[in-house]
Amino acid sequence: FEIRAKSSNGTKYISEKISFQINQPYWKKWWFVLSIVLVAFGLIIFFYRNKLAVKEKEKELALKNAKFENELAILKLENLKSQMNPHFIFNALNSIQEYIVLNQKNLASSYLAKFADLIRAYLDHSSKGYISLREEIECLNIYLELEKLRFEDKFTYKIISLESNEDVKIPTMLIQPYVENAIKHGLLHKKTDRVLEIFFEILKEEQMLKCIVLDNGVGRNKAAQLRNNKHQSFATKANQNRLELLNFGKEIKIGVTIEDLANENKEPIGTKVTLLIPILK
Repeated sequence: FEIRAKSSNGTKYISEKISFQINQPYWKKWWFVLSIVLVAFGLIIFFYRNKLAVKEKEKELALKNAKFENELAILKLENLKSQMNPHFIFNALNSIQEYIVLNQKNLASSYLAKFADLIRAYLDHSSKGYISLREEIECLNIYLELEKLRFEDKFTYKIISLESNEDVKIPTMLIQPYVENAIKHGLLHKKTDRVLEIFFEILKEEQMLKCIVLDNGVGRNKAAQLRNNKHQSFATKANQNRLELLNFGKEIKIGVTIEDLANENKEPIGTKVTLLIPILK
């Protein structure tokens, strides 16, 4: 800053220079700007890591809940399966008792031998969640032989499986309750010409096992009328609950459709149950 002055008469000049420096405000200095950038960057990292930690905790909690629910579903499934086995045993023992009361010793002995084979197979399968399709067909054969003895040859059945079934795994005791229902509620009320057919087909593209249980019984509506009530049988209700548990948390679920068959006059001529089971190898 330079100052110049002169006397009033204009004969004398005075000149003075003053040097000084005006500093920038602190918010414009490089160290302050750098600090702000670093603090902002730190806050972004902190909030991002905190958000990741919260998500990780939520994920762990969800996994724990899913694991707990899955274990609970398995326990419920085992409990339900343990209820279904005595239910079948009760029905079989009733048939043996009937033979003994009627003094049909040979039939009672034959029935009891096959019944022992079936119980042995079920005991072997009781600890397994899944069995091969071959094992399931063997058990179905023994069970249907028992029913054939009970109906005194007024009942015929066939099981058709064209594919190799050794490596295909299915849930234990999945198909038998539907076969039992077909006999107990459909064919039981017929006097003659009782026919039951079971078809197995592997859908390779869909990686599914298709099972059809077909009977020529009186149909579900007539069976409900003859029972004088509309309550579901134990096997039906138990299997519905079991399917829900088997499908719990699964992306590909077991599907079941039940179709009432009728002739041209809309008279019932049987029931068709179709199961689609994801193949487990």
